[in-house]
Parts: sequence; C-alpha cells; structure tokens
Amino acid sequence: MRLKRQVRVLVEFGLLFLLSGWILLLSGSGLYATDRGAEAQAHADSGLQLARSGDLPSAEAELRQAVTLEARNPEFLSTLGTLLAIDHKLEESTTVFRKALQLAPRDLTVRRYLAANLWQLHRYSEAKQELKILLRQQPNDAPSRLLLGMVAENTQDYATAAKMLSSVPDEVVKQPESIAALARSYYHLGQPEKARNTLAELSKPAAGSVRPRNYWSRSGCPLPIPLRSDIAWRWFSTTRAVSRKVKALSRI
Repeated sequence: MRLKRQVRVLVEFGLLFLLSGWILLLSGSGLYATDRGAEAQAHADSGLQLARSGDLPSAEAELRQAVTLEARNPEFLSTLGTLLAIDHKLEESTTVFRKALQLAPRDLTVRRYLAANLWQLHRYSEAKQELKILLRQQPNDAPSRLLLGMVAENTQDYATAAKMLSSVPDEVVKQPESIAALARSYYHLGQPEKARNTLAELSKPAAGSVRPRNYWSRSGCPLPIPLRSDIAWRWFSTTRAVSRKVKALSRI
C-alpha cells in the first residue's frame, strides 16, 4: 500500500510538473506574440511619421517591417499598399490591397484604392468589378462614382460615364481629366452643346480656389496623417496628356 501511495504521489507530481511546463510554455509564447505585436505597431507608427515628413522610402521600409512581424494585420497591409501606390509601385500595391481585403472584405476605402490602382494599370474590367461591389454597399460614395465614370469613359461606355460623372460635379471639378472625360462622353452621345458647357462651367476656377486635390477626399483613409498634398497628387495624377485633351475638346 505504501508503495502504491508513493507511485500515485510521483504520478501526480509528474502531471503537475508537466502541466506547469505547458503553462509556462503557453504564457511565454503569449508574451512573445505580444512583443511581436508591440514591435510591429512601433514600426507602423514610425512609418506614418516618416510619411508625414515626406520620406516615403523610409516609411515604406518601416511598414514592410510591420507587415513581416504581423502579416495578417489588415491595417498594416492597407497602409503599406497606400505607400506603394503613392510611390507608383502599383502592381505590388494591388497585391497588398488584395491581401488586406481578404482579411477585411468590408473595408470600402481599401477597395476604392484597389480600384484606383486597377484603373491606372488599365485593368478596367477588374476595376469596374471592385467599384460595383463597393457601390452596392455604399451607392452614394462620390469618389467611387467618379472613378466608375472614368473607367466607363475609358471603355467607351459613354452613357454610364456621363451618368456617373455628372452625378458628382464637386468631385469632377477637382480633376482636369474628369472634366475632359465628361465633356468627351457628352460629345460621343451627340450632345456637343453639353460638352461645351461642361468645359466652360467646370473649368472655371472657383474664387479662392487652390490647386486641385486628388480624387479621394481621404475620408476614412487607411493613412491617418494627412499626407502632404504634393505627395498625394503624385499618386492620383496620371501620366496622360490631360491639358491636350482639354484643349482639343474646347475646340468642339
């Protein structure tokens, strides 16, 4: 009996020791995960500060570190994607935005930015698909209606382009290319008078106006900074000959 009692005590002690080891192991891994999360957040915060100052290469490096440490953080991914897009790395930015959307599929801002990338990459059908998903969830989203109008004009769907662009005049007026797209759409629909009026009205600089901003008002932007206006403009301005379009259309 005494031997059995000793064996039972040893077994219980062994189980207790094993359980204690597992607790220590799990708590240690939890602390490790916490440390990684804190380190990732520190890199992300540093990246945002660098972006505010206009140092995009260093900001991008910091966000890459954050994503390496926490690859499934949609906020880090979307911020990295935005920085890549601003730096004209649209293919990689698109890949990163898609990863962010897999983790946060209802993030409308990221979907809008993805559509903007696809439009600039001339992948119009994909851009249209993303915008339709977005507008089903938020039909009155002005930047998305603007972008869908631009996609439609690029694919010669002039009726949709005119409908979308004319519905958001406050957005159109910010971009010379959008003004040209709306005027072109009216012209191809056999409405040259509307085309001329569009150029005349929307091309007038408003009193006290400043340099036009980018397409997105950045409400809900994944970058809570704001970015310097000239940096943002570099992303959303395309390389097309906007001024030539406007001049040609003014002669209609």
